Amino acid sequence: MRRIITYIIAMLVLTTMSISAKNAWEYRSVSAGGAYETAATWDDKVPSGASLDKAWYLYGAVSRTGDISSTQSGVIYGTFTVSGNFSCSNGGAFSIESGATLEVFGNLNSSQTVTVNPGGTLIVHGNFTNSGGGSTTLAGNVVVLGNVDFKNTSVSNTGNLVVGGTLFT
Repeated sequence: MRRIITYIIAMLVLTTMSISAKNAWEYRSVSAGGAYETAATWDDKVPSGASLDKAWYLYGAVSRTGDISSTQSGVIYGTFTVSGNFSCSNGGAFSIESGATLEVFGNLNSSQTVTVNPGGTLIVHGNFTNSGGGSTTLAGNVVVLGNVDFKNTSVSNTGNLVVGGTLFT
């Protein structure tokens, strides 16, 4: 009996450690979403300032006032609105899933992989630049009011791409 109790306690401790370790390495928004700057928007770990420096997963509607940068991979399942510029570098690849939207009221600059999956939407009110280091897959809806510049990146476009400015490849 003592052996069984010891085993159960050990399993509980290991499970708790595993859950804690996982959350320490990522940001997850709650399904209701909210303001990026508000702790209640996040499931466990709150991003520090304007940098997503751990893997990130956005559910619900999350809004960021001001510029933001990402140096880690991320997935958008809900709506992410950035009232500023969004920069992705050093592993900051991201994807927009079906039914999800990323709207940037500034420029989107990336040197990593950008994926807009079928049914996903990307709206950029400024310019969109992907300058190498990854690929650009546009299988959903993409609207860019400014210029689009793809430098040193492979591009796959099977979705809808609307460019208000000039398309550079």
